[in-house]
Amino acid sequence: MGCTVVENNILEIIRKRSSVRTYADRPLDPEDERQINELLRISNELSGPFGNIPRLELVPVNREKMKTGTYGFVKNYQGLIVGICRNFREEIIDLGYRLEELVLKLTELEIGTCWMAGGLKKFPLQSMIQLKDEEMIAAVVSYGYPEKKRLMEKAIKMLIRSNTRKAWGELFFKGDFSHPIENDDCPQISLCLEAVRLAPSASNRQPWRVVLSDGAAHLYLQHTPALQSERLGHDIQYLDIGIAMCHLQLVCQELGEGGEWYLEDPNIELPNDHIEYIATFRTKQ
Repeated sequence: MGCTVVENNILEIIRKRSSVRTYADRPLDPEDERQINELLRISNELSGPFGNIPRLELVPVNREKMKTGTYGFVKNYQGLIVGICRNFREEIIDLGYRLEELVLKLTELEIGTCWMAGGLKKFPLQSMIQLKDEEMIAAVVSYGYPEKKRLMEKAIKMLIRSNTRKAWGELFFKGDFSHPIENDDCPQISLCLEAVRLAPSASNRQPWRVVLSDGAAHLYLQHTPALQSERLGHDIQYLDIGIAMCHLQLVCQELGEGGEWYLEDPNIELPNDHIEYIATFRTKQ
């Protein structure tokens, strides 16, 4: 699989990353453009946790054709990275993982980004790229140099509560879902879980849940039925889970723990009908 894109201070980069909806109205420097193209090339050679290699493409930017849907809230972006895969759970998760790793590297380069998975108006993009059989556009990330936030952007952040995060006890558990934990309960893995807590998600729902048991971290997805819209054609919360998996693994890697994702459902009793086991992370220590 490999995690070669982000190199240094990953937790600080995760903390620094935020959704940028207002960009400076100037093109990227040639060196930054070169690095983006090289990072894209690398990403397109790497698989995600489930072994799929999603397709990431840069498309020419024509903002006049993209003033509807989510794009209407984003101003002066200098490029779009389009995430393409088939409509299978594992492929969408792997796309979320790989695209977020690229987002973090752009953050390290002082290039702002914004995930635009929901509300996509796909047809303008589909006229610019060629989809293969069964492929779909599952996510788009805009990028450019950040500009001072507009009043509209502040209102959007308030609307989706993007500056708020759930408490540890709502997301992380020990043994089963009836025993919430706090960040000082598990110092050996607290930084990895904090990286999960800080992950971006659709409508800031923060749908990941982690149960620590038998020396492993079991990851679950708490589905939000309202986001499983037929209008989108796919469950965007699988992208969220891929993003969370990326954060956890990259931080564990930087801490020297290593580790990989496995399918080892611990058959823990689930708290409701909308929660789904995804995968288990085990360190190499």
